Amino acid sequence: MKIITNSQKETWDLAGTVAKKLKGGELIFLIGDLGSGKTTFAQGLAKALDIKEIVSSPTFMMAKKYKIKKDNHLWPRQTELWHFDLYRLSDFKDFFDIGGMEAIEENSLVLIEWPEKIKDRLPKPDMIIHLKNLGEDKREIKITQ
Repeated sequence: MKIITNSQKETWDLAGTVAKKLKGGELIFLIGDLGSGKTTFAQGLAKALDIKEIVSSPTFMMAKKYKIKKDNHLWPRQTELWHFDLYRLSDFKDFFDIGGMEAIEENSLVLIEWPEKIKDRLPKPDMIIHLKNLGEDKREIKITQ
């Protein structure tokens, strides 16, 4: 599926639609150049899951964990969203050290920006979301499963 969004709100709305289709425990790759909307998409997904914290790019920390309310109408059994940004990752050991494999193995919802850094060491994703900046707030978003 390929969609063009024309604003941050449209990107958030698309992420919300994706969130409604998830069962919980998915591994999702977010792929795109700097400024393509990966974090904006993650924000929309978090918003759809009723996460009240501000979701920002974890570029410098590489990982952020958010609690999903247990009474969430989308996923009553899902409790955590992990958001990884591997842009500054030097090797797989760093991903392991920040809890990346643990997050995947504990069946949390896991979003990974820049997965291509260690793609050959990661499990096959449940979904890949390619984002491309078309100028201003316009994005081309291609979702494959």
